[in-house]
Amino acid sequence: MKKRQRKKLRIEEFTEWGFDVDLEIDISEKDRQANNDFLDEVIEFVESQDLYIGGSSVEFYVCRKKTATEEDRVTMLDFLSNHKNVTNVKIAPLSNAWYGGKEKATRYNYKELRKKLWEE
Repeated sequence: MKKRQRKKLRIEEFTEWGFDVDLEIDISEKDRQANNDFLDEVIEFVESQDLYIGGSSVEFYVCRKKTATEEDRVTMLDFLSNHKNVTNVKIAPLSNAWYGGKEKATRYNYKELRKKLWEE
């Protein structure tokens, strides 16, 4: 596969990595102001690290414009572990941000990859 195609499909050397975060927080669902304050703090931290998140307030996926690193995982874990409202935090290993899965992206046959993506 040519470099242009690998880049377009974000595979091999163009694979982008991210990680899942699952939290348990000590904030009542009815306390909207406390929940909003917590989310504001998380978003402020994420933006200061030049990361992006998507999901809910207790389950989200973290990535970077190019690719997240192991250092990003450790930094996020430190921040959330030391936060006063977080009672439990689980951070998954790096995974392929575009295709999921924890294994490294492998060389795909373009037709097989396209078929696989359309089946899902």
